[in-house]
Amino acid sequence: SNTDVIFSAEMEDFLTADSSRVSPNSFPSGCYRFSRRSFVDDQRFIQGLIFVYRKNKKCFLRGMEAKEAISGQGLESLPKFLEFLGFLIAQEGGLAALVFRRGSMSCSFNFLTPVSSFENNYWLGYSTRTVQEKPTGDRITRLVYEHLGQNRSAIFSTARNAGFSEADDLVPYHKTLLKPEDVFS
Repeated sequence: SNTDVIFSAEMEDFLTADSSRVSPNSFPSGCYRFSRRSFVDDQRFIQGLIFVYRKNKKCFLRGMEAKEAISGQGLESLPKFLEFLGFLIAQEGGLAALVFRRGSMSCSFNFLTPVSSFENNYWLGYSTRTVQEKPTGDRITRLVYEHLGQNRSAIFSTARNAGFSEADDLVPYHKTLLKPEDVFS
């Protein structure tokens, strides 16, 4: 199709088809809790729930923006404004994701690497947003993903608490990994 820029013949020597095959052993399908500092209010954090799935041997993620974040931008809290979708590719030492809002209204780039933990279910990296430079607001921040597996209690709790939060409201290990007191560099 004319939208297949990423895996086109032009790119095949630089971005191989194998890089699009993210192993379920290295990054399982299912629900993930994520957290990062807010791009619009650097004193607060965003927590949310995403769903990672595979289709035609490719790895995708889907989620919904926090209603509060969307309404703060003057948009209605309609599913078409809330939904985001992205794809993941394997990179040396980690994973990269390009995540889009419907109609390519905005895009973010995420990079994640596995973190040692009791269940090996954490990834740490960073997220960047594609906006022009402004005197205020960050365009890059630390990012944590936590695979929730089949833990329905954690999944429902994450869905209920999605949106803006204070650092002290973060899951303790998320707070440790995000290092709220340290500037990302």
